[in-house]
Amino acid sequence: MTILRFLPSVLFLALTAGCDRNAGPEAEGNMVTNSQAASPVLPTPEPPLDRAALLLATARAASAAAAGVSDLEAQRTLDGKPFAFALRFACPGAASDVRANIEERGTGEDRTIRLTVRPDIGRDDPRLVHLVGTGAVEAASGFSIRRPWLLTAACPAVPTASPATAPAPAAEAAPPLQIAPASGQRIGLVQIFTVDDSRTGRRLERPYETVLTPQDSDGIAQSGFNLVLAGRLRAGPDGKVIRCSVSEPNRPPDCLILVRFDGIRMENPASGALLAQWAD
Repeated sequence: MTILRFLPSVLFLALTAGCDRNAGPEAEGNMVTNSQAASPVLPTPEPPLDRAALLLATARAASAAAAGVSDLEAQRTLDGKPFAFALRFACPGAASDVRANIEERGTGEDRTIRLTVRPDIGRDDPRLVHLVGTGAVEAASGFSIRRPWLLTAACPAVPTASPATAPAPAAEAAPPLQIAPASGQRIGLVQIFTVDDSRTGRRLERPYETVLTPQDSDGIAQSGFNLVLAGRLRAGPDGKVIRCSVSEPNRPPDCLILVRFDGIRMENPASGALLAQWAD
């Protein structure tokens, strides 16, 4: 009788232990799943296209325009991509740039340096008129790219003197027919405003200016300074971000890169220091 009295309790404990053993792996799996769900993987921000990447994309667009082929599918992948494009100004020994100016005032501890850069692409720019048209364009603001063959923002190297050439022989064959050297390619980044766009925050042709102390401007006299244009590429009505046109077969196409500027900053390339910034 004693054994029969304890038999239900023994059976209950055996069944409970069996359920715990069967539920063990599933419970552990649920714990792993819940742990994974608690820490989702966040998407990595897309790095901005730099000067080299954007110039190479422009070279491909110019090549397609010069060859008379469509690059619409390739250009559609550029729409909306972030970019950060650096322009170098005030290089020593280089041709003067009317867009930029370095002005020193005062002496000693009161000495200051004013840096000024002005946009040079507006609504009436011939490139904009030819490539985009001005029918729906209310305003525009942008910058031409000097020395687009430099894939990094840098000052051009000063050429060294070439060695003296040997005198030409008395009788010389007629030279072959030469093609006149083509003028430089004109490339620019520009933001276009239509009548439907907000007028708030438009700088248009207003200059970007900042005043520095001698300590902040250390190295600028030797290396110049960078103006970094940041924002996103924006396709035009035809779906293209980069608009190129051919004026003659032996001249490189002119190109405009359509963008939306989100911010512009000045940097000291010698130290990497931020000198000033503007949020557009």
